[in-house]
Amino acid sequence: GTGTANTLDDYEEGTWTPNFVASGLSVSYNTQVGKYTKIGNAVICTLEINTSDISGDGTNNQLKITGIPFTPVTNSGGFAFGGTYGFDEAPGVAQFSGSDILLIDPSGNWSVANDLSDGNDKNHTYSSFVFTTAS
Repeated sequence: GTGTANTLDDYEEGTWTPNFVASGLSVSYNTQVGKYTKIGNAVICTLEINTSDISGDGTNNQLKITGIPFTPVTNSGGFAFGGTYGFDEAPGVAQFSGSDILLIDPSGNWSVANDLSDGNDKNHTYSSFVFTTAS
């Protein structure tokens, strides 16, 4: 339609930097690429992460991905987490918590830092997800 109610007045494309974060964990990356498209309050995100080194003493601390460009509304729920390989215990599901993504391992437990593999060219992560934001 051509009416005012059908006018697209909020469209945005951009990039963001996805990070693996856990208390006490230090991560170096080969690749950190995030892209998004925001249409109204719907956000479509993609991410690619590939680590070069994992260190620190946070091995049993909860692992999350930070950096998403908008905060999901509380009922955005969880999603199937995309393709991963090179992990010791690869996540298969994820859940939003504020502006963070909490990862869940195949056993249904929260992913922790020691689920990541140490060494160069590890923890390949590719995912896309859609959520609703308040703004």
